[in-house]
Amino acid sequence: MTASQVFASPWGLVGPGLPFGSLAEMLPAVADAGLTGIEMPVIAFTAFPEAVGELDEQRLAARLSELGLRLFPMILTFGRSCDDHLADFGRQLELATAWNSPVVNVHGGADAFDDDDARRFLRTAGEIATEHGIALSHETH
Repeated sequence: MTASQVFASPWGLVGPGLPFGSLAEMLPAVADAGLTGIEMPVIAFTAFPEAVGELDEQRLAARLSELGLRLFPMILTFGRSCDDHLADFGRQLELATAWNSPVVNVHGGADAFDDDDARRFLRTAGEIATEHGIALSHETH
C-alpha cells in the first residue's frame, strides 16, 4: 500500500495580512507539519510574484529539496476560447514537467464553455498529458 501524500496549498495563507508573508516563509511550517510538499500554480512566478517573494524556480527547487518537500504543480488556464485554454494548458504543462510530478492539478477551461467545448477541453488535455506521461486531476467548479 502506498503511503498518503499531503500537500499544502498557499491559497489563503500567503500574502499581506495572511499567516505567511511569502511562500519562503510558509515552507518551513509545511516541513515542520510533516507534509509532503506544496501545491502551487506553475505560473506563480509571473502571475503572483508578491506571493512567491524572493524565490525563483531554482531557489524554490533548492529550498524544497533542503526541506525534503515536493511540489504538486497546478495549471490555471486562461483565454477567450477553448482553443486558447488548450494552448495555455500545453504551455503550462511544459512548465509543470520540470517539477517531475506524476500528477498535475488543473483548473482549466471556463465555466462559460458549452458541453461540447467542455468535453473537448477535458479530452484534449488528457491526450496531451498522456503524451507527457502525466496524470491530471481536474478541479471543476
